[in-house]
Amino acid sequence: MTHPSPFPLPLRILLLAAQPHRDPALLKSLIDAQTDWPEILDLARHHRLEPLIYLTLQTLAPPDIQHLLKLAATRNTFAALQAAAELRRLTTAIPNLLALKGLTLSQTLYGTPNARHVGDLDLLTPLPAPTALIESLGYTRLTPDAPLTPRRLAAYTRTWKDFTFESLNHHFELDLHWRLFNNPHHPANALLLSPPVTVTLFNIPLQTFPLLDQFLYTCVHALNESFTYLKTLADIAAFLNTLTQQQLNDALLRARTLHLLPQISAAIHLSNAWMLTTAASPHLLPPTHSLAVKIHRRTLKLLTENNFQPTREQTSPTSWTRLELLLTPTPRTFVEVARRFLVRPRLWRTVPLPDTLFFLYPLLAFLIPPRLHDGQSHAAPRTPLESPNAAGKIGVSKSPPNT
Repeated sequence: MTHPSPFPLPLRILLLAAQPHRDPALLKSLIDAQTDWPEILDLARHHRLEPLIYLTLQTLAPPDIQHLLKLAATRNTFAALQAAAELRRLTTAIPNLLALKGLTLSQTLYGTPNARHVGDLDLLTPLPAPTALIESLGYTRLTPDAPLTPRRLAAYTRTWKDFTFESLNHHFELDLHWRLFNNPHHPANALLLSPPVTVTLFNIPLQTFPLLDQFLYTCVHALNESFTYLKTLADIAAFLNTLTQQQLNDALLRARTLHLLPQISAAIHLSNAWMLTTAASPHLLPPTHSLAVKIHRRTLKLLTENNFQPTREQTSPTSWTRLELLLTPTPRTFVEVARRFLVRPRLWRTVPLPDTLFFLYPLLAFLIPPRLHDGQSHAAPRTPLESPNAAGKIGVSKSPPNT
């Protein structure tokens, strides 16, 4: 099996190097056929795959490229150590926090917390969110960036899934979740009901999802992000390499129970096609299933139309809405999409009405259109090679627009 022909050779090499069951002879033959190492490094940096491909390419790449990859991996290791210390500080100060993705996922999939690109911190908390405690630990709230009155807070937590904070002193951005997805009716939110497990990294115990739930969440999250960064596809491939056949079958049965089977099947088939995994199960929907076909086409289009380096802000709010309705095509989803159009913190900042006039905001929503996301993240380093400027800010795209 080979990658689709629209993929340039550097991207094919990158994906092959990130695969859990790679063909060394094929990888060497592809490397021998090309010399564009700067393009490979550029793609790896964009798709957050530098640490993952370091061990694969350290003996196949030229010495100068090996040096750059080692430098990236070393910086990522230091970033992982720093992130682990910050997670310990946060989880010690605030009870009942659960780690999402990040270091715990890296430890689960690769046996080390620094194999995955270290980005922002994602923590899950019960409501009410401990915002005062977070701020007492040196964080400033970025999203929503409007003052929160009681009516605004109630509307925001009902409609959106997280707050975003930054700590310039500790060089981290923190997403504090109370749901996994904005839509409270999204079936994957049921994963929150599972008892957490403990993952230990750098001798630091952290609570996270059980293995199968981590797999389901990773697949659904990747689809909702439209695989903008292929790191998420590499994670799915690593899961398919980690899970036994029985575990894969059990995960698919659980996905069916949660009404997530089409999404999980679509993610698996994309991994089989592009990461050359060979996952199969009698419970898996076929690759010709309509959602699998549409996800494959959408992801390929997003890559090819953006020079194989897409960012989230290149996709319009309308396109993100279509994707959400494609993944969860229910009347409730449509209602939630409409609600998010009406409940926008930007309106609260632009027209600061008192709570007694809060009912006027839905009318203002039709007068002040949504803005395109500016793609700015205000945290300190989101990758080992990105350092903050004097203001402590770097330009890294985040989630789909929410203002």
